[in-house]
Amino acid sequence: MRYTSIFLPLIFLIGCEASSPEIEADTVYANGIFWTGVENEPDARTMAVDDGKIVFVGQTLPANISSEETIDLDGQFVMSGFMDNHVHFMEGGAALASVELRDATTKELFKQRISDYAKNLPKGRWVLNGNWDQTQWGGELPHKDWIDSQTIETPVYVIRLDGHMALANAAALRAAGITKDTVDPKGGVIMRDEQGEPTGILKGNALNLVLSVIPSPSDDELMEQFTMAQEHALSLGLTKVHAVTAYPTETTMLDIFQMARERGLMKIRAQVSTPIEAWQDMAAETAQGDTGDFLLKWGGVKGFIDGSLGARTAWMYEPYTDAPNSTGLPLNDPDELSEWMKAADNAGLELSIHALGDRGIDTVIAGMKDIAGSEIQERRYRIEHFQHPTEDAIEALFETGIIASMQPYHAIDDGRWAEVV
Repeated sequence: MRYTSIFLPLIFLIGCEASSPEIEADTVYANGIFWTGVENEPDARTMAVDDGKIVFVGQTLPANISSEETIDLDGQFVMSGFMDNHVHFMEGGAALASVELRDATTKELFKQRISDYAKNLPKGRWVLNGNWDQTQWGGELPHKDWIDSQTIETPVYVIRLDGHMALANAAALRAAGITKDTVDPKGGVIMRDEQGEPTGILKGNALNLVLSVIPSPSDDELMEQFTMAQEHALSLGLTKVHAVTAYPTETTMLDIFQMARERGLMKIRAQVSTPIEAWQDMAAETAQGDTGDFLLKWGGVKGFIDGSLGARTAWMYEPYTDAPNSTGLPLNDPDELSEWMKAADNAGLELSIHALGDRGIDTVIAGMKDIAGSEIQERRYRIEHFQHPTEDAIEALFETGIIASMQPYHAIDDGRWAEVV
């Protein structure tokens, strides 16, 4: 018997043989193995779907249900689809369409892949994305000198896999106007050598200095990236994503998903957030009470209080053991973030705030309590990642109903850089 999986973005309903009205279903799926999650019951063998909803799941199709089409699954296994509660969907699509550095296990391989990729680009195009991880080759951060001689006229801006650190080559630094005299932006760091010259490594809000000068992709390029991300997600059984993005852009995440839908490309369900800095844009989208439909929903904003553990930008109370002069940093001024949160909440938008470090998490919880007061249980606020909470923070979530939107993969990924002492 074959067990090739089919994933459906619907909750199964268990059918029964009781007398009921005649139903003309769109499609009947027969001869399958349908997982229902009901203990001590055999797997169902047939399912009827009408107008996108499951109207029957059981052993045999009742006499009162007929269909326009019957599909023989030939013993294939069927279960409900998975939902990813936090995915940088378009960043992922762009990465799939760009240079791959995540599995570069040596400095030489890192340099070679960038060099090879740059050779095939038309003039004016940038080398982007990458998702590198310096722990793959021993922990040394990359330097622009590694790649400058092979990319003299090609700007390179490749991000670390957590999205909170990037390497820019000399051409990219020139395009962004970053020099020895450039002051670190608030909430960001331009790493420098002993002579004060930028090494190419940027952290936190310093990434914006380069992001602001990267040419925007065309609509067709965006749709290519969307399709690649969608096909990859569907191949893994994901049928819904909560799509977020890190920074405000001229073409918003919602614009992109709406474009994909208009072009007939959208197959995956999505709930889309807007960066909290641009909360007015999302407020305008929802002003008439429109928050989307079954396929595409919107109405939320996402903000940042800090960065990531691997980039040493998660905001902690105590310093990092390998960076004793640093406790991380807030990417946004806490008071300014609080004002954005309050304004977005007053506009009826859903709040989700990225917070990893214990100090960052406590700051966000305090801000949420201040905004909602006694009504906080009804708000269903989210803290994205909630990675290094204090015991008081865990207790506060129980008391307030704030949701810990956590990603189990981080226990594998960031877990490599954390030690219990």
